Amino acid sequence: AEALQDSPLFAHVDDRELQLAIDSMAKAEFPKGRHIITQGEQFQDSNFYFIAEGACTVLVDGREIAMLKAKECFGELELLYSQPRQ
Repeated sequence: AEALQDSPLFAHVDDRELQLAIDSMAKAEFPKGRHIITQGEQFQDSNFYFIAEGACTVLVDGREIAMLKAKECFGELELLYSQPRQ
C-alpha cells in the first residue's frame, strides 16, 4: 500500500479508492529476463502492472527505450482502452 501511495499515479487518490485498487490487485513475481507483456499483442485478460520493487526494461521493435523502476507502472492503455500493447 505504501508504494502505491507514493506513486504519482495514485498520489491524489483517497484512502477508500486506494483500498479498492489494492483489493483488485494480485501480486506477481517475474524472474529476471522473462517477458511480461509483448508489443502488439492483445490479451483477453487485460492487466495493469505496478512495480512495487525491482525494475523492468521496455523494448519497442527490439530496442530498449526505457527502464521502469519501483513505483512506476505499465499496461494501463490495454486496461483502459483495449488497445494493443505499444
